[in-house]
Amino acid sequence: MSKILTSWHKQGIEEGRKEGKIDALKNMIIRLARKKFNGIEATTETTILKINNPERLENIVENMLDIRSEEELLRLIDLH
Repeated sequence: MSKILTSWHKQGIEEGRKEGKIDALKNMIIRLARKKFNGIEATTETTILKINNPERLENIVENMLDIRSEEELLRLIDLH
């Protein structure tokens, strides 16, 4: 019984870590976009918050330095 609980416990911890990473990446993108573009539209923020793929979010973060407008950010999001 304790092995089953331990397995469930480990799975819960891992899922929590993944969710934490996803939330941190979303927040980073939003903060960078707000600073870089002097604010962003609520719809852009909502679009970012709907992304749940960590690799996709990491790719967006990596490309933030090259993006020159909110519209470019939205195009990048649409591509992935």
